[in-house]
Amino acid sequence: MILSLMLSYITQAQVTESFESYTLTPNFFYQDNNGTDWRPSTTKPMTFEYGWENNTWTSGSVYTNIQDTINVTTSNLYACASYTAYDGNNYVTVKDSAMIYLENTPTFLNKVSGFFITNTTFVKNAIKNGTATSRKFGDTTGTGLGTFYGQGNYPDWLKLTVFGYKNGNLNPGYVQIYLADYRPAGSANDIIIDDWRYINCIAVGFVDSLQLNCKFV
Repeated sequence: MILSLMLSYITQAQVTESFESYTLTPNFFYQDNNGTDWRPSTTKPMTFEYGWENNTWTSGSVYTNIQDTINVTTSNLYACASYTAYDGNNYVTVKDSAMIYLENTPTFLNKVSGFFITNTTFVKNAIKNGTATSRKFGDTTGTGLGTFYGQGNYPDWLKLTVFGYKNGNLNPGYVQIYLADYRPAGSANDIIIDDWRYINCIAVGFVDSLQLNCKFV
């Protein structure tokens, strides 16, 4: 599972934080392979988990400006479904199980209020059409469900949950968004997010960090 992200935070007024401080050639990406988590700068309240293992991208985050809404092969894991970044040129793609930490500690003047998110090109097309190793959403082929659901009507979904922590303890509040939702009856109601959506994290409560977690079912 891969998703794309941009951050919004609050000072006296709301400000959107982009990744324009990074220099990239057009239609390219950069992944830090030095073995440590990374942040855009020491003044930015966000840290992205390192994930380069055995010369393959098994987890972690990269920053990118790739514009490609068609290629669904594993050679294209860095493009967003919206084609361009929400603001500026660069954005971040995050792979399965990677953690993003958005910090509201006294170290940072700006308090995180939320972020913008969308699917990647790979995920959108894999959900819609399937791949060589996965079935498309809504398709019962290979699920062993027999007659429980009609062909093309399996209620698949992809959901992002945002958790908040204070002093290392999990807050009771959380925020969720379905990045793809095939649960409603009838294929006409199937949804795959392919534009930037703002996730308001105020409902998580006052926390010193936010942690993102995705489930692909």
